[in-house]
Amino acid sequence: MARSFSSAEARQLIAEHTALQSELSGAIGRIEEMQAVVRSAVEVYRSEKALDLLREIQVCDFALTEARLFLDTHPCDQQAIQFY
Repeated sequence: MARSFSSAEARQLIAEHTALQSELSGAIGRIEEMQAVVRSAVEVYRSEKALDLLREIQVCDFALTEARLFLDTHPCDQQAIQFY
């Protein structure tokens, strides 16, 4: 059977419910802030990773360009041919 509450008990329950809703709202806000921080960190990591990969590509491109230029003047150099 359902319990009945006095008006004082009902007010107390409503006050507790309101306080819990406020705490929950604050917790949700903090979670959303943390999610934003994590998203920012992931973007920074991805951009740093992308820059590292770009630098590696540039190094390889430089080495291959230099090897090709060397082979233009030394077409029979077997070591340079193997490198290229």
